[in-house]
Amino acid sequence: TIQKPNLYSFIPYLFMEIRESLFTEYLSAKARDPYQLSHALIHAAYKFGHVVEKENSVEASGPRVNSHVHFTLKKQFDKFTFLHIDVYAEGDSYLEELNVSINASIVSETPETRGMISGIFHKQYRDKIYEKAKHSAAALAKEFFLEIQKVLKGEKIVE
Repeated sequence: TIQKPNLYSFIPYLFMEIRESLFTEYLSAKARDPYQLSHALIHAAYKFGHVVEKENSVEASGPRVNSHVHFTLKKQFDKFTFLHIDVYAEGDSYLEELNVSINASIVSETPETRGMISGIFHKQYRDKIYEKAKHSAAALAKEFFLEIQKVLKGEKIVE
């Protein structure tokens, strides 16, 4: 059988990206084992979405053990929009301290082609659907932040 060529395959797709920061927070907690506590943060994040560990390292120098953990939480709301939360945890066992930085943002990437239909789609998406996804993402990010606070305070034991 002979397949007809797709007439639209030559049109390059451009992506319109909307990236909005929801919040940036810094937390600090006392912990006998900051590395273990940073792993408790990772385990707590799994119930909110897809977790990708980007860095997980320990440096030992005498009595001082420093740990560095960086992970990203991603939660997709529709085909184009997702919540993106970066968590950086820096631990120092000598000081028995864990410092955590949380950056939450919502990202929307929609394919954009030329034409009236594309323009109408983007306007409707931005005005109607994106606003609902943004509201849901903000609520989930706040819930995630409260969960992280509980873990750091020792109120929540994560298995």
